[in-house]
Amino acid sequence: MIKNLLCISILTIAITVNSQTLVPGGNVTGTWGVSGSPYLINGDIIVPNDSILIIQAGVTIYFQGHFKFLILGRLLATGTETDSIICTANNCNTGWYGIRFDSTNVSNDSSVIEFCHTATDSAKIN
Repeated sequence: MIKNLLCISILTIAITVNSQTLVPGGNVTGTWGVSGSPYLINGDIIVPNDSILIIQAGVTIYFQGHFKFLILGRLLATGTETDSIICTANNCNTGWYGIRFDSTNVSNDSSVIEFCHTATDSAKIN
């Protein structure tokens, strides 16, 4: 019994340490936390009008191609000085298309981006 619990505990830790979230192109909402990081973006993503995406401190986002991040709703990406949010391209040669606020409704004018940066020297994930 103890041996089985030990094996389950080790497996749970291994899965948690190696967690990642695949994000297909399309609408994104909700909360992206460290437990799902890194987030691997596989298409253009959009925060729809009247919707919110919260990105927590310590999250890393890898764009797997030249994709854009369009904000029509609200983006609350709040890192900290010691635990920032990183947005980067998996392939630094092709890059990614950036975060864009284009035709964002004025009712969604309270987006926040703090302690977020891009990293060109991050380890790449495939």
